[in-house]
Amino acid sequence: MEEFIAQKRRRILLVDDAVDDVQMLAELLNHLGQEARAVVDGTQALAIVSSFAPDVVILDLDMPGLDGFEVAQALKQMPGLEKMGVFALSGWADESVRERCLQLGFDRFFCKPIPANQILKALAKFG
Repeated sequence: MEEFIAQKRRRILLVDDAVDDVQMLAELLNHLGQEARAVVDGTQALAIVSSFAPDVVILDLDMPGLDGFEVAQALKQMPGLEKMGVFALSGWADESVRERCLQLGFDRFFCKPIPANQILKALAKFG
C-alpha cells in the first residue's frame, strides 16, 4: 500500500449506510494520504457535497431513503460538479448492475467488500 501514499491527494466522499464499514474505510484512506469523509445516507451526501467539494463520491447503491442511483442523478444536476467522479459501490456482483451503473453515468463500479488499494488505483486513473 505504500506506493499509493505518494499519489495525488484527493477529496473523497464515501456514502454508505453500513456505518462501521464506511467510517473504517474513510480512516484508512485518510491514513493513506487522502482526504476522506464518510456519511451514512444520500441526504447527508447531498448536504455536504458543495461545502466539501470532493473529487470523487463513492456511493453505495442500496441505501434506505435516497439510494445511490438517486444520489448520483442529483449530483449530476448540481452546478460546478461536472468534473467530480461518481463511483458505485454495491454488494450486488451481478453484471447487469454494473452495466446499469455505467449506462447511468457512474465512472466506476466496485463490488463490496472493496480493498482500499482498488479505490486508490481507480483514483490514480481518474484525472
